[in-house]
Amino acid sequence: MATKSIPETTLIRRSDSLAGTITSFLASRSRTVADSRLVAEVDRALRAVGCPEFRELQLSVEDGCITLQGRVHTYYLKQLAQATAMSVEGIQRVENEIVVA
Repeated sequence: MATKSIPETTLIRRSDSLAGTITSFLASRSRTVADSRLVAEVDRALRAVGCPEFRELQLSVEDGCITLQGRVHTYYLKQLAQATAMSVEGIQRVENEIVVA
């Protein structure tokens, strides 16, 4: 019974591909942990302001960009939420999708 051998170049490519996949997975997991930490820190900062409306805001972070969503009663509170989020270390950009109603 003859055995087929796999060319060495194929093994190297598969090995490189696996290493790349593992590296990508670890990097994305690290980003996810960092993003979760930033959401918690922004949430903490917003709660520290003492505005009850800020407790209802939805927050999401991706690569240092936080998105704020929800409703507040004044334009001032919308801007205050944005400034508060931007003051958190690690936040690079704010997407303020808060509606004034």
